[in-house]
Amino acid sequence: MLAAVRLGGDPATENAERRATVTVGELIDLFDAQYVGPMLKPGTAVSHRIALDELRRSHGALKAVALTRAHVAALHVRMADRPYAANRAATVWSKAFAWGATRGLITEVHNPDEELAEIS
Repeated sequence: MLAAVRLGGDPATENAERRATVTVGELIDLFDAQYVGPMLKPGTAVSHRIALDELRRSHGALKAVALTRAHVAALHVRMADRPYAANRAATVWSKAFAWGATRGLITEVHNPDEELAEIS
């Protein structure tokens, strides 16, 4: 921590910013209210919500910036008995994080699903 301060960092501000960020559940709620509901056809919205519910059940309380590719990959593997749903879910999760980045809710660099969605 002292080295970070010497290099011009401000650990107190960084910690405060980290505490102020949205959780995965909050990101999902915002994505659903502002994108899924108003922008998608009803059938598509239902499939998106099913995928988002999987992510919420597993990692909803986690800060969105703390969600890692390992978390997402493990959830994807747990859905292996439903391969189409697992791949579709990974795409929806990636979209939710990309949407959150464009709204400034998370940094653009942090999209744990991006790599997994490209593989699916």
